[in-house]
Amino acid sequence: MKQKKIAFFCGALIVTICSIAPPAQAQVRTNGAKFGFFDLSRPAVGIAREFGGLSPRLRFNFDGDLVFQSDHWLFADFSLKYFPRTHAEAAPYFGGGAGVNIGDIGGVAAHFVAGLNFRLEHIRMFAEIKAHLDKPDAVSLWVGLRY
Repeated sequence: MKQKKIAFFCGALIVTICSIAPPAQAQVRTNGAKFGFFDLSRPAVGIAREFGGLSPRLRFNFDGDLVFQSDHWLFADFSLKYFPRTHAEAAPYFGGGAGVNIGDIGGVAAHFVAGLNFRLEHIRMFAEIKAHLDKPDAVSLWVGLRY
């Protein structure tokens, strides 16, 4: 229950940032490597790869995630992400999609995703939260480098 409250708080914070950010111009780059925690407890690594989009702000993405535990899980997720216009150094995004879990629990799961692209000096980074809606129904938190 505590994990769901933390996930809700993080999601609400990202949505708030999205709603107060002013308009911007730059095209978004969404390729990256990431580290995080699946279900807020199991360490995981992953990659994010952009496959184009419907517009400069509405982009298709692939995420490949490896969750470490006694029997490793591998996720392959496809998302449609929307990047609102912002002038700020931090650029929020949100979206959703579906993915396949290759592991002992198997299956296809829908998910919602929200995140924030930002810079630390000249290093492009991102923070992201993803909520899986079916098996496994879990929340993952990520931080990564954009390239």
